[in-house]
Amino acid sequence: MKVIIGLRWLCRPAALLAQAPPTPQGAAGRTAAPRRIDGRLDDAGWTTAKVIEGFKQREPDERLDASEATSVRVLYDDANLYIGAELTDSDAAAIRSLVLKATYSVHW
Repeated sequence: MKVIIGLRWLCRPAALLAQAPPTPQGAAGRTAAPRRIDGRLDDAGWTTAKVIEGFKQREPDERLDASEATSVRVLYDDANLYIGAELTDSDAAAIRSLVLKATYSVHW
């Protein structure tokens, strides 16, 4: 009986280490006026919004700190949800835009 209790006590720290990390959370701030959608985050509404950081990467190594700086701000009003993100890429010249155009008509 003492051996079983001893093994349970020794295994307890390992079980605690195996638990998943807490789920990150962010907060959305309320804005009185609608935000202008212009790609800039420098007006008063955005600068007072809480910054969400601490993102983790999925590739090439999952769950490590993001290799590039990333910050997100979230605001809302009575009718809209606004998400502003600053996503850094140290090799911006390698970014490619893919544009898909429909060259046909679909008739239902």
